[in-house]
Amino acid sequence: IGINEYIFSWNEFLDFPGRSTLSIQGFVGYKDQTIKESVTGGGTFEGAFYYPLGYYLGGIGTLRGYPYFSLSGGKVIFGRANFTFPIFNRSSKELAPFLFDKLYGSFFIETGATGNAGRLQDINFSTKPFLTDWGFELRMQMFSNYRIPMFGFFQIAFPTESTIGDRNNRGQTIEVDDFRIYFGLSI
Repeated sequence: IGINEYIFSWNEFLDFPGRSTLSIQGFVGYKDQTIKESVTGGGTFEGAFYYPLGYYLGGIGTLRGYPYFSLSGGKVIFGRANFTFPIFNRSSKELAPFLFDKLYGSFFIETGATGNAGRLQDINFSTKPFLTDWGFELRMQMFSNYRIPMFGFFQIAFPTESTIGDRNNRGQTIEVDDFRIYFGLSI
């Protein structure tokens, strides 16, 4: 295909007294060609094999307030600011077979945009290309059977836009939920 990719990622962490942390993260990706999109009625695989070449924003990994893959394109810019603070440090509360050890809270704001122009000069800034969301998270550390470390999280994210462009039907818009909730456990 002959597509060159240039990626820049940046993370900065500032620690405050009491184990509070302010983190600022950024990501910029640039492919030097337009990524071909799927063509409706263009055949079974028309544009389907170009899917892994694009950048996608939306969902738990990037813009948590919007549906997965809300934005896509060959160029991306994304930024996040996150302030994390301890709520309970060494609480040692027990609900058998779990021992809850630490509980942290965090506030975040995220913004990002994608584009698929062939050159930077061709990007249309008259439209509103950036999506932004904000929210908070509770993250806990716990132990199962007093030995196995586990981590749990609960996130709620609020988008700043009520409608976004439909990724399947260009020119159409879709409604965005008022908030999105994510939760999970990991070992």
